[in-house]
Amino acid sequence: MIVKNEEKVLARCLDSVNGIVDEIIIIDTGSTDASKDIARKYTNHVYDFTWTGSFSEARNFAQQYASGQWILALDADEYVDGDNLKETIKQLRENEVSNSPIESYSVKIINFTGSYGENIVQHYHSRIYKNNGHIKYYRDIHEQLGKTNGDKLESAISPLNIYHSGYLNSTIKAKDKNKRNTEILHVEISKSGESGYDYYNLGNEYKAVGKLEEALDAYTKAFQKKGNIAYSWVPNNIIQIINCLTQLNRFSEGLAVIADAGQLYPRSPEFICLKSNIYVLQHRYEDAKNELLYLLNNKDKYQQYLISIDSLEFIPHRLLGYIYESQEDYEAAFLQYSQALAFNQTNLEMIARMIRILLKFHNSKEITSFVKKHGWDKQSFILQTIIFVLLNNNQADFAKTFINDLSLLEDVENLRLKAELVDGHVEYVYDQLKSKSMHELETVISKKQLDLQDLILVGLQMNDTNLLEKIYQHLDNQEEKMYVNLLRGNSKNVAVKDPAYLLNLMEKAIQYKQFALFESLIPLKDYYDESINLTIGHMLYRYQFKEIAVSFYQEMGSLEKFDDQAFLNVIQEFIRENENKDALEYAIFAIDNGRDDFRLYKYAIELAIQNNQIDLKKDLVNTALIKYNDSSWLTIV
Repeated sequence: MIVKNEEKVLARCLDSVNGIVDEIIIIDTGSTDASKDIARKYTNHVYDFTWTGSFSEARNFAQQYASGQWILALDADEYVDGDNLKETIKQLRENEVSNSPIESYSVKIINFTGSYGENIVQHYHSRIYKNNGHIKYYRDIHEQLGKTNGDKLESAISPLNIYHSGYLNSTIKAKDKNKRNTEILHVEISKSGESGYDYYNLGNEYKAVGKLEEALDAYTKAFQKKGNIAYSWVPNNIIQIINCLTQLNRFSEGLAVIADAGQLYPRSPEFICLKSNIYVLQHRYEDAKNELLYLLNNKDKYQQYLISIDSLEFIPHRLLGYIYESQEDYEAAFLQYSQALAFNQTNLEMIARMIRILLKFHNSKEITSFVKKHGWDKQSFILQTIIFVLLNNNQADFAKTFINDLSLLEDVENLRLKAELVDGHVEYVYDQLKSKSMHELETVISKKQLDLQDLILVGLQMNDTNLLEKIYQHLDNQEEKMYVNLLRGNSKNVAVKDPAYLLNLMEKAIQYKQFALFESLIPLKDYYDESINLTIGHMLYRYQFKEIAVSFYQEMGSLEKFDDQAFLNVIQEFIRENENKDALEYAIFAIDNGRDDFRLYKYAIELAIQNNQIDLKKDLVNTALIKYNDSSWLTIV
């Protein structure tokens, strides 16, 4: 093992192998925490190594101290199942008796991702190898095994599973390894002659910090330089190309890559899920539904999952839930989210969506019974999620009943303040906060129960210029400072560009039913581009203030300035009022003016059918097929 500052996870790793392996060898590359003290509780083989910028050099340094016949390489943020490890060792011994030529084994790495490990991604990596002096690590980063004489290393797949928590959101943020890894990879690329594997890993580093264009470029080069399609990283690389294109809204390109990938990996469920996800993002709900139901009804044909078994059950049910919820079929949506949760029992998004649906149809007593039946009231991270769902849906009194169950939680007082704020008790919250220093307020914000906008809202409602001044002095971001200045009435020389801050505050005012504050903020929209009227309109429409939403759309002056969502909302209102002729006219106007949201075509086609305008319907279908030529719904409508 190579270790540096891993006191939080090292014991977990060592406990999982202690007493099963013959010896434990740990190389410390400069820990300043208790890592070495923890390590010495398990082994006397703890050695210091001056970091050289090369993981291979550190691993090869460790290898010289190993006396066993085989070596297992682990990282501190990994662990194994003891029985699984014993079975692996038994297999190694059996292979030795049969004179197997295998010299190294790849193991399945099961990576827990997200906030609490609610998502799983897997890959294979060589971690077990013969300690014969002829096998070493090479590459400075994402090191790989090879024979010192250049001969082929005979490898196979081991039954061992290694569980890895290093991709959890909190761990990635705390360790901040991306800058270091990116620098090492650029050096490695210059040394290796631009190998596909280096570019694949470089893409991973860029994607982890949100540099999608750079990531896509690296993944594309990786595929071009892959050498052999059989390498285990290649399908992952293809999937990441699709993910980048999807996140960049380059849907047509993403679908083209999916079509090609489906030919290479016809038994992999990932590509049906990726296609369906794009369809959902394009609001092609019937097309997505067809794909997902086909997958769920033919699971036996798609057993070659490349990254995660989630693609076979969890993701299809989750996406179907999105679709049914968008179509306001809440019973079907709830069923799909429940089925998704059966395969991923701590997924906070599924739990939150289920609670939101329950709030539409059930009282607090019934929902509380449901929560307790599932044991969610005993898991603080789940209960906090439920509390936030309740607060965001203006259910402060209901939320307080659960907050009391968190009495041992360190941050429970901040949650109580949030509940009081949502309940309209601004003055009470202000009394609790007004005497705090900015450092103390930063601590409150860091706990994430209350955020900076909550503090601003309190300061504005209580007309406390001192609190707003504290907040202003705390900010580093120039755009945020101008925004707070605007709120303080200091509009001179203010040139704000990003409306997100103001929009967030306006939404909080609606959520907390602080409607007077919302009205006072409306004049500030004039400091931004006029398109802010559309966004405010969309927000009001979501919160069922539909007539007021339309008034903000009218501020645009002409229909040509409407975006897709504005047209859709107005069309929905016409349909709700049974003014189908006006709805159809708006849909056709939007399409004729370059709007190509799939829902606009769907509304127009369905309204044309209702009006028995068959020729118009045919023209609309043919026009839609130019953009959405793979739509099964368009071909059968």
